[in-house]
Amino acid sequence: MSNSSRRSAVRASLNAVIAVLVLVASVISWPGLGDASPPSPVESTSATPSPGPSEATMNNVVTLTSLRSWMFDNIPMSAGYVGSVDDPDNLGTTLLWYGDIPDLPSITAEASNLGIKLTVESWPFSHDQIESASNKLMSLTSLTGDYDFHVYDVVGLNPNFKGLTVQGGFGNPTEDTVSAESQVAAAAESATGMPIRVTVGSPSGTLTGRTTDYAPFNAGGLMLSLDATSDNLCSSGFSIYVNGSSQVLTARHCDKTNYVAYSAHNNQYSGNYIHNIGPGAARWMGSIGYVLAWMGSYNVQDFTRTVIGIADVGINDYVCFGGGNSGAHCNIQVTDLSVSWNDGTGNGNTETIEGVQRTSDEIASIQGDSGGPVYIRSGDSNAYAVGMIQGYPSGATTHSGSGTWPNGCGGAWDYCPSNGRNLCVQSVLFTSIRTIIGGVPGSSLVHG
Repeated sequence: MSNSSRRSAVRASLNAVIAVLVLVASVISWPGLGDASPPSPVESTSATPSPGPSEATMNNVVTLTSLRSWMFDNIPMSAGYVGSVDDPDNLGTTLLWYGDIPDLPSITAEASNLGIKLTVESWPFSHDQIESASNKLMSLTSLTGDYDFHVYDVVGLNPNFKGLTVQGGFGNPTEDTVSAESQVAAAAESATGMPIRVTVGSPSGTLTGRTTDYAPFNAGGLMLSLDATSDNLCSSGFSIYVNGSSQVLTARHCDKTNYVAYSAHNNQYSGNYIHNIGPGAARWMGSIGYVLAWMGSYNVQDFTRTVIGIADVGINDYVCFGGGNSGAHCNIQVTDLSVSWNDGTGNGNTETIEGVQRTSDEIASIQGDSGGPVYIRSGDSNAYAVGMIQGYPSGATTHSGSGTWPNGCGGAWDYCPSNGRNLCVQSVLFTSIRTIIGGVPGSSLVHG
């Protein structure tokens, strides 16, 4: 959709805010995005992109997410639903469930109507138990005093291990790492009562760091804070209705109050206003949001998709990331559904989902993409909202610069902020849009 078409659509669909927009337009010179012929819309910045999942596989992903959406609407999921492990190639899913499943015949019938091969696997711990144990481990300053093991994040749901995976590093030099890890695991098991495995790696981090958007804002725009003394790049996310007003979201750790469009500093995303959303580690900024999301490579300025609803993903599903700094990246596979992670804002731990880029020479995200949309494509012009880009897990390989992965980050607007180099990764943590919306009573997704 061109920018002029979008502006016409706004006038037709947002009559309540037209007076405000006209008043602002009278004092701001709006930059045109559609004057020059844009590059061909693509959703990869790799020189030799992988074809990724087939169209049939991606259609299956949408069908599988529709089953979960039906379940959330019709089944008391809090009773014991832990997660799903999908087989998108063969339209199959395994429900991980703690205890008895309420109304399994109805779930089975809905799956059959959708052509889904459904199986159920009993899980030894509930979602609440997993989250509580993960938060307990994340709150510990260290495990086993002699080794000074620091917890970076905790993976609570992986289909290959019915327990918690504690990821961290040793504060003191450790020669016998096998013995040390065993002692850390024993201490963690004692603290939680759950099986524990330990992995050692580098710390996790956030992805703070397209460019001329204006209100009502699309998801995936690149935002610049005029505070040059700090991490000053973030991305806009999907929008939600709050008390009848459409509010554009970003990540909670994108906490500046002076975000503007990266290349158009008169176009202001946020003012002296911050409203944090605890579940999902998000915030809304007090600016009007829209139903569109920027797509395509980082430098494609006039290609969008319409957000048409919510998709609830399972393990093995494929998603796309659309951060403002590096643009759209697809072929990202969901590997974990419950990774406890801390965004460093002082608001405690957050349950995230991990996705891994399966195209060997392409990144998933770069710093500056935080807050940006995670989505599933639908046809040529629509997308389902999945979540929000947050950060990267401990142990993730990082690179920087303009070379092709693994020698650099590929295409991006900003490789080198004032305080160092922006890091890119193939493994990324994101939060669920359903979780975010659930943290704001009465809110809903802005969609077409």
